[in-house]
Amino acid sequence: MDKEEKEELLRISDLIKKFLIKNGFKESNEFLFINDSCSILVTTEGYSIYFSEMSTYTQGHSIFCLIGILTYNGLMTKNYKQ
Repeated sequence: MDKEEKEELLRISDLIKKFLIKNGFKESNEFLFINDSCSILVTTEGYSIYFSEMSTYTQGHSIFCLIGILTYNGLMTKNYKQ
């Protein structure tokens, strides 16, 4: 990963960090967030979500897509705090 890619990932990670922490996630490192149900990795392509024995991903960094995946799979309550 070059410097520009890392800076872009840090910017994206900072954008979702506050939302995820308010909703029960902890920051494991600058690109990885975890809760009791799953882990979310911020990648150059989007978000990789790992849970149980499965995983899924997004194609892009849409927060709405991430919220949809998390709530649909029961990885975050639908009463999220924004």
